Amino acid sequence: MVGKESSHRYYQLVKNNNKKIFIFFIFLIGIILRFIFIGSREIAYDDAFSYFLARSSFKDIITGTAADTMPPLYYFLLHLWMKISENLVFLRLLNISLNLITAWFVFAIAKEIFNASSALIATFLFLISPFQIYHSQELRMYALLLLGQVGYFYAFLKIFQSPNKQNNFWIAVGVLFGLIAMYSHNLGIIGLISVNVILLFKRNKIILKNLFLVQFFILILSIPWLFFLPQQIEKVQTAFWTHTPGVIDIIQALLSLFAFLPMSMLFTGVVLVIIVQSFVFLSMFIFKNISEKCLLIVFLLIFPPTILFILSFIVKPVFVPRIFILSSVWFFILFSVFIEKNIRNYSGKINLGLFILVSVISLPFYYQFNTFPRSSFSELANSLELLSPEMVVVHDNKLSFFPTMAHEERDNTYYLQDQAGSPNDTLAYDSQLAMGYIASENIGQFLELDRLVFVVFQKTLDEYFQNNLNHPVVEVLRNEYKEIEKLYVGDIVVFRFEEK
Repeated sequence: MVGKESSHRYYQLVKNNNKKIFIFFIFLIGIILRFIFIGSREIAYDDAFSYFLARSSFKDIITGTAADTMPPLYYFLLHLWMKISENLVFLRLLNISLNLITAWFVFAIAKEIFNASSALIATFLFLISPFQIYHSQELRMYALLLLGQVGYFYAFLKIFQSPNKQNNFWIAVGVLFGLIAMYSHNLGIIGLISVNVILLFKRNKIILKNLFLVQFFILILSIPWLFFLPQQIEKVQTAFWTHTPGVIDIIQALLSLFAFLPMSMLFTGVVLVIIVQSFVFLSMFIFKNISEKCLLIVFLLIFPPTILFILSFIVKPVFVPRIFILSSVWFFILFSVFIEKNIRNYSGKINLGLFILVSVISLPFYYQFNTFPRSSFSELANSLELLSPEMVVVHDNKLSFFPTMAHEERDNTYYLQDQAGSPNDTLAYDSQLAMGYIASENIGQFLELDRLVFVVFQKTLDEYFQNNLNHPVVEVLRNEYKEIEKLYVGDIVVFRFEEK
């Protein structure tokens, strides 16, 4: 009897140690994937926007974000983070840290609802996901948003597990993470209210009371920022680039959530087939193994994209794939259950292998992507530094100006404002003030100079050419000046002009 008990204890000890080893290696893989090219992968305009706004004062951050479309919490955190170092690698460590904490919550949620094996698989899928790696290296608020939403659900999970008692600690945790989501993104509320689907499965008075308390406090504590929400909604309605979603947008959303775009046509097709067949296999598994737990996760998965899809036909479209970042977590958890239940046969192993293949295919495209909107801004900054300090450099728009200046700030460098009311007119004047750089109205104010440099994307020139037009600014400069040089830096064109 003693021998059997000893053997059982030894087996459990080995089993627990093996799981700890698996967890360690899974997180190690995730960390390595997030550190690849962390210092050399280019930034985009959105990253630069965050950088310049975050280095402003808290007051200017509030003013700048109020004129934009997002709440200020991420910029506050980045502002404090930048106090230590403004090195790009260090700045990206903030989002990497947030994403790794989220991975722990993914493991904890999957383990609480299902089992440790499913939790390991779900966490592994999360950590190798190109979409998650992308948002780990991007200087934007989506990693913080996801942490807030996942932490909020974990707090509710703890509350649901104790339906007959008032759990003030987890109520406070739920409020904290809910506020993180609300102050990270204006659409964060969609992920928060999705947890209300739990009422379809559990109608307990104490649970209902706790749910009400948490969401009531979140609403009350969000009022300071909700005051600015009407003007932000108005901005989205009058000047934003999104359009009403169609079938193509849904397909692109799937590819963006689980792979990376753009890729070659061949690999895009292969990845799309794998993703679709994964959804088919998962759907069949759920229908054959209907359970309250699986149905709950299904509702959580489909709620945000469904609501946002419907809203996109009522107000200015908000059907943007990165907003569905929470839904990707629920998919990984559900898919991990399917894999775990079928791991002993070919179905589970093949589907796990295929999803690993999606990452293997996608990540090289992700790491090597260096065209618009992540053009060779670092190289451009180095090239412009070789010019004399007195040389005036004019960027066609903000999309090249801010990323280049984030690498190397240079005097006598300007950018032209976007056409008022156009889909590209997204940088409000108050945001420009907060960031410290005001757009120039037009090229006319520079025409009295003896010489100047004009920077424009090749993509922009091509768009004009396809419409049998010349770029209006380039045309004006060629009429007023002599073009002495045309330099290509990746997909960016640098024109040098002097007096005729």
